[in-house]
Amino acid sequence: MPRTVEIVNRVHGLELAEEDFAQIIHRLDALEQWSVPDGDLGLAMIELEECQQLHADFFGDPSATDVMTFPGEEDDYAGDIAVCVPFAAEEGPQHGFNLRQEVTLYVVHGWLHLAGLRDDTPEHIQAMRSAEAVCLEAIGREQLWPELRWTPAG
Repeated sequence: MPRTVEIVNRVHGLELAEEDFAQIIHRLDALEQWSVPDGDLGLAMIELEECQQLHADFFGDPSATDVMTFPGEEDDYAGDIAVCVPFAAEEGPQHGFNLRQEVTLYVVHGWLHLAGLRDDTPEHIQAMRSAEAVCLEAIGREQLWPELRWTPAG
């Protein structure tokens, strides 16, 4: 039975199809190369201010970041992934990605962290980028790009 994926949207003006993101997680879970611990998984779409606060509280850095991963501490909980949507909106065009592609990349990146991949050395970064490419290719091949629309305030 696929894991339960709880989606939380705390971004004003963001419309998304929660089931699309659950499908992405289930597709990633089906990949044989990597394995995220069993249990439910939380996925939160967050604003810039919340991102900065979480990054400061848990990583000692008050700057904004793309995605944060919090491994689960219980046997029946895999962990949480927090995606900063305003960060994705700004960074995506620099990578040639639209918003849904950039947000999906961040979900993939967070999922890979839960699977044990790291990005703290050049070798780890190279392995992470290769893994991201494999995951995004699987998502693209099956046309699992999520539906989402964001109208920023102001």
